[in-house]
Amino acid sequence: MLNKYGFIVYLSLLSACAQVPSSIISSRLLAQPPTPKDIPSASRTFALELINRRQSPGVSLEVFVTGRVRTRGEVVSSLKSWHSKVALDVPAFLIKNPKEGLILFDTGLSSSTPRKANLLISLVDPAALQYEASAGQDLLSQLAENGVNSNEIRWILLSHLHEDHIGMVSAMPQAGVMVSREEWDRWKERWGQKGVGPPAWAQDIERRLKLVDFDSKPAFGPMVHAEDAFGDGSVYLTDLPGHTPGNMGALVALDGGPVLLTGDAAMVVDNYLDLALPLKPRIEDLSQYWRSLHIIRALSDSIPRLVVVPGHDLITLRIAQRPDIPIHEGKARKGRSRRKKSP
Repeated sequence: MLNKYGFIVYLSLLSACAQVPSSIISSRLLAQPPTPKDIPSASRTFALELINRRQSPGVSLEVFVTGRVRTRGEVVSSLKSWHSKVALDVPAFLIKNPKEGLILFDTGLSSSTPRKANLLISLVDPAALQYEASAGQDLLSQLAENGVNSNEIRWILLSHLHEDHIGMVSAMPQAGVMVSREEWDRWKERWGQKGVGPPAWAQDIERRLKLVDFDSKPAFGPMVHAEDAFGDGSVYLTDLPGHTPGNMGALVALDGGPVLLTGDAAMVVDNYLDLALPLKPRIEDLSQYWRSLHIIRALSDSIPRLVVVPGHDLITLRIAQRPDIPIHEGKARKGRSRRKKSP
């Protein structure tokens, strides 16, 4: 049995192990592949064509921060230090289309998400992603708080099928769900291999599922495959795989300028802006992920005023300060902010 000094030494060693930078663990680091050669070149009139194809003016976008994901900086970007601890956004996006009605891009965290990260998990696996959310910060609570009836949601576009993007999808059973075929088929294959079958939420959405088969879709600008989701030029879906086999993004044509929602093709701005790679466990296919980053960069270069919104980093929207794109943090978080300002 350890005496008090032995226990202190044990805790110190445990803490030291947790602080070991991943740069020492070379198996978790990724080297940049060669520049992809198969990304289509955008014509000089691509941005104008994007505008001319719009048939539904007045499309708007709202952002709902449904919680936070905590991890070490280098986990999401090689430009960040292993010793830094970051708290990233977990957003869901509401698109209001005068023609198609209310559309969601991802649904954020579940209402059962823990209130705080688990200290023990961070000690055992310091590279783990840990999710936390305040009471009332889930998407349905925030929609109601902002006067949106969740029963009126017509479509849910899922970038991919990780838990922090599908947390509330079962809470809106009336809405159709769009997922890339590659994403859905690969997850079904994995559930079959494990012998457990699809989870309850997957069984729920299968009956209202519309699969987007990107392989059959043409290129549009630098997007290798693009699908005009509603046929009115308001939302273009594009395949941005690598983080998962079928991660998809959405290019939303707003009156104030277009916005690209990347899903986790880029988790933070560093990924596409500086081509800074996350750690290996965050990517399923490096070559596809690398190609997706270059597609995002090509879109940014070819569309003036495009705002690129990574999957867990709203800094670009906050810097842009677009009045047409409000960011909602949730009642609980706003309440804490008000208390801090009190004398």
